[in-house]
Formats: sequence, structure tokens, C-alpha cells
Amino acid sequence: MNLTRRALLPLLAASIALGAAACGGGSDSETAGDPITVGSKDFTEQFILGEMYALVLEDAGLPVERKLNLGGTPVAQAGLESGEIDVYPEYTGTGLVTVLKLPASSDQQAVFEAVSEGYKEQYNLVWLDPAPMNNTQALAMTQAGAAESGIQT
Repeated sequence: MNLTRRALLPLLAASIALGAAACGGGSDSETAGDPITVGSKDFTEQFILGEMYALVLEDAGLPVERKLNLGGTPVAQAGLESGEIDVYPEYTGTGLVTVLKLPASSDQQAVFEAVSEGYKEQYNLVWLDPAPMNNTQALAMTQAGAAESGIQT
């Protein structure tokens, strides 16, 4: 999928704003002026996504606090559960397998539904709509190297 920055940012903004609204109202001490705390895990892609979330929220006029580079999934998840952070980017597959301890699946819609239901039931947390991009792992090599090694796709 080839999305330009102009197409992606409004979608991300709407998703984050809806998610931030869904996260609100948890305690009497929360007010509309409290910053939304954006977290991220501890690698480059997460730094970028966390910063994108923060910038989109700020562009929508919302106060933001950044807590990027928290650590791996267990640390970020604990921050979300404790209220230390309000939102962080997470992969549905990681939520499914690492957090919920459910078997992997290649059915993207089924995975999203499983993590949405599982997080709501187990943690009272709401998943935002999936981002309009995919984080697929891939390996690449030259045709000569593949032929030499007998590798076919």
C-alpha cells in the first residue's frame, strides 16, 4: 500500500484522537487539560511511531507528554496498565502472542478482533483501529546468491 504522508496523517490523527477519547474518564482527577502520555518501545521504528502519535495529538491541540524508549513489550504494557502512559504503538501479533499468550494466526482481521476483545476483557484497555500500514518481515538476497544456494520463492 502506497500512502503519502498527507493521506496517512489524517487517518492517524483520527485514530489517535478517538483512542485518546476512549482512554479518558478513568478517574475523577483527570481533566481535559491533562497531557496524554505517549510511550514507545525501545527501537527506532517505535521511536518514530511514538513521535508521530505525539505530533498528531499536539497538532490537534492536545497537550502531550512523551515517554519514549521505555523498553520491550512487557515494560510498555505495564506502563499502559498502571496508567504511566496512555497510548503506545503495538503490533497486533505481539499483543496476541506475547501479551495474551494466544496462538499466532495469519488472519489479520481475526487477530485484531482477538486482541481487541482480549485486552478489553483482561486489562480494560481499548485498541485503536489498525494503522493503514503493515509491518511485514522479509528477507532479500541477490538472484545470483539464491541460484547458487538453490533457494526458490
